[in-house]
Amino acid sequence: MEDNVEDRAGDSPEGGVSLDRVLSKIARRARLNSFILRASFFSMIFAFAAVALVAGGRLGGFIPPGTLSYGVLLAPLALGFAVAFFLHKAPGRFDAARMADDSLDSKDLFQTAVSIRDPDVGYARVSLSDAEDASARIKPEKSVPFTFHKRLWILAFSLLLLAVCVRFVPRCDPFGRDEARKRAAENRRRSEKIAKSVERRLDVLKNTATKNSPEVEKLLREVKENFNKLRKSRMGENEKSLKRAKSALDEMWRRKASERLADKTALSLGRKLGVLGTKERAWLDQMKKRDYSGIKKEIDEIRRLAADIASTSDPAEREKKKEELKKRLEKLRDFVASRMGSKSAQSALQSALQQLNMAGMPGVNQAQALKSLGNALNLAGRELQRLQQQANDISNLEMASKACQLARELNKLKAAMAANASGLQSMEDYAKFYQECVAKCKGKGKRKKPGSPGGGGGKVPENDKAKTSMKDERSSSHLQPGKIIASWKVKGQGKKGEAEINYTETRDDVKQDVNEAILKEEVPPGYHDTIKQYFKNTR
Repeated sequence: MEDNVEDRAGDSPEGGVSLDRVLSKIARRARLNSFILRASFFSMIFAFAAVALVAGGRLGGFIPPGTLSYGVLLAPLALGFAVAFFLHKAPGRFDAARMADDSLDSKDLFQTAVSIRDPDVGYARVSLSDAEDASARIKPEKSVPFTFHKRLWILAFSLLLLAVCVRFVPRCDPFGRDEARKRAAENRRRSEKIAKSVERRLDVLKNTATKNSPEVEKLLREVKENFNKLRKSRMGENEKSLKRAKSALDEMWRRKASERLADKTALSLGRKLGVLGTKERAWLDQMKKRDYSGIKKEIDEIRRLAADIASTSDPAEREKKKEELKKRLEKLRDFVASRMGSKSAQSALQSALQQLNMAGMPGVNQAQALKSLGNALNLAGRELQRLQQQANDISNLEMASKACQLARELNKLKAAMAANASGLQSMEDYAKFYQECVAKCKGKGKRKKPGSPGGGGGKVPENDKAKTSMKDERSSSHLQPGKIIASWKVKGQGKKGEAEINYTETRDDVKQDVNEAILKEEVPPGYHDTIKQYFKNTR
């Protein structure tokens, strides 16, 4: 019996089509028709939903500008086919037999045939034979006609409507969302720009931990080697090497002075700032000694406060610390701008202050902003190290230039140049050594008696009763203060020591003017030491 069933499952002897093959074809058509119907149905639903979202988003300003294109038409199709794929239930062999019975009105003949489990039972053989014979009359196209084309037209209409919304529905902003998005994007761009600028500057300032910059350290080392090679027997060679060394030192000094001058802010030292507190006065006293440890300590404390803000979960406590941090940053920035006069250090602190203000703003990640704030504070510390390095460079170059000048003078006096110079380390040691040698060499010359021609002179006798043509007159020079522009009076007793404070601040202003004039090369280098010594002795 099984052989007979297998024979019926194949092609009929008369060239007909087997039942299984017809039912398989009907099942495939049914699956395709059902899937397309489901997919088009869900795609149509998603398309109409997209129309509502696009129209409402544009009119209400909920959709950012530039985010919609015709590519949005693919979204309903993709979602519809995806949902249809997961929810689709494909028709089986029994469903195909039912469709064949409906098309031929065969009274469940094919459904009975596919339901038979044992072909040897009673009517089973007759039913299978009748079904196989009737399968030749089955037309799959009639059993399963494709009906999805009507729904595809509706889907096409919904997609066309969506395209019209994307292209023609105007954008409105009744709630100001576009402006808020622009502000958020601008805040994000500013924060990222500041962070990148700080990182680039940090990469530049890699060699600020040393006492002198690498190029100055190299030049001082070469000058020291020249000093150690000086010999009394080679006066001509000594002069050439010392002249070259002094020329290189002066050129390096001018370059470093120009860099320092370019970094000056519009505010000069001690101007346009109110009365200083105790902490600021201590910083100012340290700065006069080229010591920035107090300001560096303040930066470290501010950095720790910024780290506390990042780790604080209580909003009220966080805002309180942010306000304290802002005040300290502003105070330090103003001090650096007016008292130190450094654009770079002021810019670093300004970047830290900007990141603090933008932390928590729309579009700005607070954690990243606080991280950039810490980098800006690190940059401010390196800028202070660079200022200290610049001051050391200028001071050491001036001392080395002075030592070269004294060595040239000593060379002209035909004195021993390096016989007793062993053990000297710094340029200050060489300058002191050469100055002592020059003084000793000049002191060995013969001195003339007082009163003799060129001898330094003695006391000239005077007669106060003698008549002369001298007259007591006052100079006509203008020695009075300038015109007073404005003044006002305040009742009360003046503060004790106020005049002394004003005098001290005025003296510091004059000192700074002199230092700036030296940097601008308005004062010849030969007068630097004399001018600095004068103000050093001023009390």
